[in-house]
Amino acid sequence: MSFNRVRWTRRRATALTISGAVVGTTLAVFGIVAFIAVHKTDRAGVILTRPPLDVPAQPTATPSSTASAALPTASPAQSASASANPGRSGTSSAAGGPVRWPNAGNTGVPTGKALKKTGDVRVIRNGALVDGLDVRGMIIVEANNVTIKNTRLTNADTSVWGIVQQTRFSGLVVQDSEIRGNGSQQMQQGILNLGGGLTVRRTDISQVADGVATNQGLIEDCYLHDPKAFDGDHVDMIQATSGPDDGKSLVIRHNTVINDLDQTSALALFQDFGVAHDVLVVNNYLAGGGYTVYGGEGDKGTSRNIRFEHNTFGRDVYANGGKWGPVAHFDSNGPGNTWIGNVWAGTGAAVTA
Repeated sequence: MSFNRVRWTRRRATALTISGAVVGTTLAVFGIVAFIAVHKTDRAGVILTRPPLDVPAQPTATPSSTASAALPTASPAQSASASANPGRSGTSSAAGGPVRWPNAGNTGVPTGKALKKTGDVRVIRNGALVDGLDVRGMIIVEANNVTIKNTRLTNADTSVWGIVQQTRFSGLVVQDSEIRGNGSQQMQQGILNLGGGLTVRRTDISQVADGVATNQGLIEDCYLHDPKAFDGDHVDMIQATSGPDDGKSLVIRHNTVINDLDQTSALALFQDFGVAHDVLVVNNYLAGGGYTVYGGEGDKGTSRNIRFEHNTFGRDVYANGGKWGPVAHFDSNGPGNTWIGNVWAGTGAAVTA
């Protein structure tokens, strides 16, 4: 089978901190440089451009939230295998997104939550809590066990990422939040994890090239939809480019993931930087892209413990799920790899790998 995806080097970010009253963070990404000027640090270790807000630290710092390598047992209970095609077929919920699945009405910032406007944010204290912000820019996390919740983020100016957890840091939780591109400027990743543990829950992500880019952690009950591609972008609403760290795993559970473009995927497990392994994809609604999912096969080695179980594939973008089909590069012979109970929306017929 042809790969139907142009090989390219994934973007990576490295942050350099300069001390002083005005702090400059330089992000170098293989020749792409963005400068973010920040003005004041509050006593909780959260730096904001405007205005300086008092964001309290959480009482205690919890351990990394990365899922362990012992993947949980999948259950078909949440799978709406026989439901009608939800997307553009006219059976969507009034709030947007598939009925019975995460959508605009049950993800994102809770209705009525007051938000404080700010520019770029940099978090530098372990256990910090970022709550109730309306960010025009990006959030850089340079601390462990940070929680971001009830927050709306829109990219601005040169901020081509939404939330970035830097290398050496772990335990980031993003929940009940919204991340979206502004539609006129490129936003490459909504959430980019360069570090360790990551948990994303009940978050609405749209108008980006890649929704969540992480090799480990937990993504659940999220709504990822309506991507936006600029020149050179390859679109994956959820993307892993290697396997997780030793002893860790990636769990993608009960999300709505729709790529209404004709490239690359709704969900992609690639081997750009290492062998794909220890991933559970369970009880999700998946639709669109060139192929709806890329299943972890690659040239770095034999994928292992890649489990696609009880997912519903939608035909609301393309009749074949994706433009070319529902799945590519899943190795059914890899040790521990499973493809069980995956069905087409509306009919409940089996989707084969």
